[in-house]
Amino acid sequence: MEKSIIYNRFKGCLYGQAVGDALGLGTEGMTDEDMAWKYPHGLQHYSQIFQDRHRKRWKIGDWTDDTDMMLCIAHAVIENKGVNFTNIARYFKAWAEGEPMGIGENTYKVLNIADYVEKPFVVSRMVWEMSRYQSAANGGVMRTSVVGLFPNHVKECAENICKLTHYDPRCIGSCVIVSNLIHALVYGSQVQNYQEMIDTAMEYDERIADYIELAWNETDITKLMNDDHMGYTLVTLSVALWAYWHASSFEDGLLAVVNAGGDADTNAAVACAILGAKFGFKSIPQEYVEDLIYRDQLDDAVEGLWHICNMRQDKQHKGTGQTGLVFRLFYQVANGLNLIARHTGLAYNEINVLAYYLFMPLTWAVLLDIGLKLPLATPILIIAWLSIWITKKKHFESWCDKVFDKSVQFLLFFKRIGWVYELSSVIICVVLPLLMYVALIVNIIC
Repeated sequence: MEKSIIYNRFKGCLYGQAVGDALGLGTEGMTDEDMAWKYPHGLQHYSQIFQDRHRKRWKIGDWTDDTDMMLCIAHAVIENKGVNFTNIARYFKAWAEGEPMGIGENTYKVLNIADYVEKPFVVSRMVWEMSRYQSAANGGVMRTSVVGLFPNHVKECAENICKLTHYDPRCIGSCVIVSNLIHALVYGSQVQNYQEMIDTAMEYDERIADYIELAWNETDITKLMNDDHMGYTLVTLSVALWAYWHASSFEDGLLAVVNAGGDADTNAAVACAILGAKFGFKSIPQEYVEDLIYRDQLDDAVEGLWHICNMRQDKQHKGTGQTGLVFRLFYQVANGLNLIARHTGLAYNEINVLAYYLFMPLTWAVLLDIGLKLPLATPILIIAWLSIWITKKKHFESWCDKVFDKSVQFLLFFKRIGWVYELSSVIICVVLPLLMYVALIVNIIC
């Protein structure tokens, strides 16, 4: 696909989110009766937004927390020239310590715990557990559009960036489905059909499938709204997919979602990010673009991300010689681990930790003991892992998240000597382990 087409969709996604967020603020939290009184002919323009106590906190043409947090992710990625979950958490925390207007209850609880930045996954899971595993707000899916623009590892990144604040599998599945859809639309890869989307949903929580089915079958968007579940991640997902499947244009989808009420700013932010990726930036009516009062921030994010994502995509697809081999090997290993995760039901982070901290060291220990003719290393490692399992089994996934995050930070350290993340991953996680196997086998033979 031509880069001009990709760029049009790339920019359309981020602008679509901001436009949906800014106009959706006008009907956020409103019932049908509220909208009939305040917008008898429907809301179509920023200038129409009713200035009540809630809405007058924002200037006309401003967006809310949905796009604020999406930009936190964008700025962290631009700063690191790649994805660093700890740095994204740091940006979230800094935003929460400023004036986070519209911040959701779950996000507020997570980000206001003192040691959040040091162990974001642990804190996020703890808050979810404190809700008795009930909290499944749309604060994760509202910001995931930018993840769909990443040139690779979209599923893994969507899962982990969601879990920085929202740990429920319904939230995680929502983020993966939206991010995958945006990625396919922008880069021209195969878009999941209805059944494939259902299959993805079932990997996380079967309740997601019901809302996908509703979006597919229902022609009236108002039938998707539920005042008792306003702010629920699956309602937002359902509305966004409805817009993708049923809207004939960007503006058609925007106005349908906004005038359906409910959690309209978030619903429209997610729906219009998808529509922007589908129809492109040029499909967005200019009044919505030009009247965004902070569009310069959006332009900076678009250009910064485009440079990074375009550069990485070029490396992925055009690499030659040793560099191309490194990138191909990196993606093959990652895809293999993802495949194992999908078939075992374990999270990607769990598979990583088990592979690199249990399976590989255990096989090394066995080979070492064979070479030394002394069963010493293997029993020690087994005892060590048994103690880890006994102490961590109730929170094993969150422990794996923490270990995985520390591993990523370690690999990113090598950027100081000019190694990109993929190169350091291949050398540390593939080349060195293979050399270890060779050395141990040679020791046995000799």
